[in-house]
Formats: sequence, C-alpha cells, structure tokens
Amino acid sequence: MAHPLPRDRRGRFVSRRRRSNRVALLVAQIGTAASLTAIAIAVPYALGGLILGML
Repeated sequence: MAHPLPRDRRGRFVSRRRRSNRVALLVAQIGTAASLTAIAIAVPYALGGLILGML
C-alpha cells in the first residue's frame, strides 16, 4: 500500500507519466515565460512608484 500509483501491469500510469512529463515541461516553460513577462511589466511600475514616492 506504499506505492499505489505506479502500475506496470496495465501500463496506464506509465504512458500517462510520459505524457504528463511533456505537459509538465510545456507548463513549466509557459509558466517561466509568463513570470518573466510579469516581472518585466511590474519592475518599471515599481521603479516609477519608488521614484514618485521619493519625490
């Protein structure tokens, strides 16, 4: 009962794992790209807010 997920008899979870690996890589790439764009968009606003706050 320690490892219920990996079933090698039917082969379902193995094929799912390979697909999910590709999907996970795509999601990771999209997530990193989205986070980078979000940072690139947010940094100028943060700097502008700091400059306006100091003024």
